[in-house]
Amino acid sequence: MLKNLPDYISLHARSLANLSFAMNYQLSGMNLAAFRITNILFHIISGLLAFFLTRITLGLPYIRNRYGKFNDPGTPLYVSLGVATLFLLHPIQTSAVNYITQRMAIMAVMFSFAGIILYVKAALTYGKQALFSYGLSLICFILAIF
Repeated sequence: MLKNLPDYISLHARSLANLSFAMNYQLSGMNLAAFRITNILFHIISGLLAFFLTRITLGLPYIRNRYGKFNDPGTPLYVSLGVATLFLLHPIQTSAVNYITQRMAIMAVMFSFAGIILYVKAALTYGKQALFSYGLSLICFILAIF
């Protein structure tokens, strides 16, 4: 069913987005609803990553020590939920979700958020786990470019 997909794998700009368009086309044809649903799923994943990035940032020792309020277990959760909600529902984001070709922007944000999260996690750990997280972070940043 997924024939000719290797033709879409390359090291050119937007190649990952083109691969996702090709997979959408192979699975659903020219059904535009399926393309939009894929964009919405990527946007939801980006919102979850925004939540985790905010949560990790508020858990950093510098933030915890400087702002005592964040030591309360509920505050980082509520702030992270607020940030993720604002990210998901802000009117500026509607163009990225509504226009099918804006999948490239959604995927760039998604992989950038994942790369930052992995980088921060790597900076907070040591040894092989840190190297592994740094490597995954680099891969995510490369995927954000492509």
